Amino acid sequence: MKLIKAFALTLMASIPLLSAQSQAREAFPKSTVSLVIPFAAGGGADIIARLLAEGLEKEWGKPVIAVNKPGAGGQISMQYMAKAKPDGYTIGVTTSGTLAVNPTVYKEINYDSINAFEHVTILIEVPFVLVVDSKSKYKDLAGWVKHAQDNPDRVSLSNAGIGSHQYLAAHHFADTAKIKLNMIPYSGGPAMTADLLGGHLDAVFDNTMVQLPFITDGRVRALGVSTPERVAYLPSIPTLSEAGVQGYTESAWYGLVTPAGTPKHIVEAIRETATRVLNQPGVTKKLNDMGATVVASSSDAALQRVRDDMARFKKMVDLIGLQPL
Repeated sequence: MKLIKAFALTLMASIPLLSAQSQAREAFPKSTVSLVIPFAAGGGADIIARLLAEGLEKEWGKPVIAVNKPGAGGQISMQYMAKAKPDGYTIGVTTSGTLAVNPTVYKEINYDSINAFEHVTILIEVPFVLVVDSKSKYKDLAGWVKHAQDNPDRVSLSNAGIGSHQYLAAHHFADTAKIKLNMIPYSGGPAMTADLLGGHLDAVFDNTMVQLPFITDGRVRALGVSTPERVAYLPSIPTLSEAGVQGYTESAWYGLVTPAGTPKHIVEAIRETATRVLNQPGVTKKLNDMGATVVASSSDAALQRVRDDMARFKKMVDLIGLQPL
């Protein structure tokens, strides 16, 4: 009887403690949150981050401040995030480039993509797309590939920068298609598109966020997107695999991390809130209009995506023979 009474008293005493712990967990965030962006203002990562920040702020009722920390292909931001306090109040926007490409192409990198962070979620995917000038005689991918096969090393294809995700993806595409192209790296999409429309390039390999406005206004013709299935905002455009380069899929992505050691319930609170924001019809439409598709993955899936992509990119680097940058 005494043991039962003692157990009951212990249980009753623990209830307030459990309740207090639960309330503490539900309180996040209590103050301003920083959302760290790895690139300069005005780019794709910046636009997406500020859209997310606005939604998080409305959900949480606390300020969410977007902070740009560009430099070294996103390395400055990632180094900052790796050293930040692991309390959830500093959240980093990541990309497939900063987390999965950089470790495979740079000689020295001062952060561990796997262990330096808690991987919160993959927010969105952005496919790549192969486009030609709308005045081009090539109406489909099969014809363009045949032209490239008949003219090895003479057909030009641009991509964004040596060592970038687009650079690796374009080389992977050429290898899968079994064609030899004159690969021309550019610093960014607008310059590539200008040269394409000026007749200086045969085709551009770029992400849909950059090329979607040119596709929708008819200045360029999309021959295929790099996703496994057609994307909702370009339903008439076949996948590259569907159009003839079988087995080829590739997409850039954007995600969120916090510093390693951030409590799991805070990581999950950030993930759940970000998912709610992304799935709001207005936000989803804005992202689709920009050329992005909502993913909103679990934390485990985000970490696995980084692992898988790092392994794939290492194979691509070896295939291309790219020397460490």
